[in-house]
Amino acid sequence: MDQRYRGIALPMWHWLCVLTNRLWPRILRGKTMGKVNSLFQDAQEAREDAQADAQADAQMVYAIADVPHEDYDNYDMLNKLFHALAPHGWQNSTWKNDTCPSLIKEEIHGNACRIFVDYLNPEMREDPKWGLLYYTVEDAEGYLVIQEQFDNVDKLIIFLTKEVN
Repeated sequence: MDQRYRGIALPMWHWLCVLTNRLWPRILRGKTMGKVNSLFQDAQEAREDAQADAQADAQMVYAIADVPHEDYDNYDMLNKLFHALAPHGWQNSTWKNDTCPSLIKEEIHGNACRIFVDYLNPEMREDPKWGLLYYTVEDAEGYLVIQEQFDNVDKLIIFLTKEVN
């Protein structure tokens, strides 16, 4: 396969040598490879941005806006706990037959940790003498192993993030 240049027939390998001789100086100066590297770098950054967006979406925590307890008055504390503990595996477990809303965390060996967030107004609680926050742990058979009472939500969050992790 011959190509003609100004009426002179030149073999194909000659054109390959000409192209290579013109490209090598650019490659060595980094102009061509710089463009290629920048394309690869842009693609890598786009992949990392997509992964970061996916992780942010996975860690999105929504508020608890409704519970099946009439006249519940402690949404601020319930949501503060939920937002602080959801990244640690806690979920809303509020049930209509419970005396107040709750959060739960299922443990590896079948244990269940639960937090009951009672009414702010003591008169609305099942027993006005009961505390505001109860942390309980039940074993795999459902027996109560631990029961702690807290009146300060921040102390409970510190206790759980230091002790339960």
